[in-house]
Amino acid sequence: MAERNDPGAILRHFSLGGIEPDPAQRLVAQQLARLLAAVTADAGQRASGRGGRGIFLWGGVGRGKTRLVDAAVAALPPGLACRWHQLAFLDAFHRAFAGPARHDFAAAIDRLVGQARLLAFDEFHIHDIADAQILRRAFGYLATRGVRLLVTANPPPAGFAAEGERQRHFAPLIEHLSAWCESIELDGGVDYRRLHRPLGQRWVAPDTAAARVQLMVDLENISPRIATASFDDLCRRPRCHGDYARQLDAASALALWNVPRFGERDGDALRRLVWLADVLWERQVPLAITAAETAESIFLGIGDALRRMLGRDLARAESRLIALSALSAERPTAASAGP
Repeated sequence: MAERNDPGAILRHFSLGGIEPDPAQRLVAQQLARLLAAVTADAGQRASGRGGRGIFLWGGVGRGKTRLVDAAVAALPPGLACRWHQLAFLDAFHRAFAGPARHDFAAAIDRLVGQARLLAFDEFHIHDIADAQILRRAFGYLATRGVRLLVTANPPPAGFAAEGERQRHFAPLIEHLSAWCESIELDGGVDYRRLHRPLGQRWVAPDTAAARVQLMVDLENISPRIATASFDDLCRRPRCHGDYARQLDAASALALWNVPRFGERDGDALRRLVWLADVLWERQVPLAITAAETAESIFLGIGDALRRMLGRDLARAESRLIALSALSAERPTAASAGP
């Protein structure tokens, strides 16, 4: 077996498709390789007491965090790691807790993580008090099982500090992550999802019948399984992350019509758009969009309060929507679940 503290295996998986890692990504790969070496050593021992430290990988959008994590998971022998997007993890937890686990918290988490010794947890964020409490309890329980964490996020753990009463509920989770994960920043200064933006991108403003016809022709050249929906249908009705995942099960491309220019009262719709963008990105679903504005200006009118609340999530969603509207072919679905 190759030496697990050698970043070569991670970089080989990272470079699939001809992508050349930049110096910042190479440095993080070395740090991830040391984590993989520890996970491999853990696998040869019986789980006892607290687990070892993991990594909290943070930085700006489009820097390659998710790709590095996926490469690290792929570099481990099967079964040693499981990977979850946070929203998919929470959705699966609720279904397991109310179903097969019969309201046994530990049993529900065991169903999601199995015998893995590393939980790769993508797109960590906290806005909801109940989610924060679930994750704090889940991470604490996994630590007692000897499971290490590999978490990605845009800000560092301290960046999730909340105001007022919410801080009391968020603090235990943030303190746990700070104590049990090494905080590592990845930021080479480039959003790679924007860097090579092609001229023929499928984001058209304004929304017209002619634009929709041409975009459908473009998508049909990519995939025969195209879902179509208006923005209002997808994002102005009560939905959760799991609803989008289930709705897109049978589709390998999405045409999204009539995305508006957002204002200060669009917080709920914007939150759902963030969830939709995350699901599409996880599955690498080619996207076509008609909108009232270009991608660069569509969020300009949301106001300071909404920008403070959703700013990082919106930046991620915008970057991902732009990249997906330029995706030229179907790609394999990213592994989003554990055993």
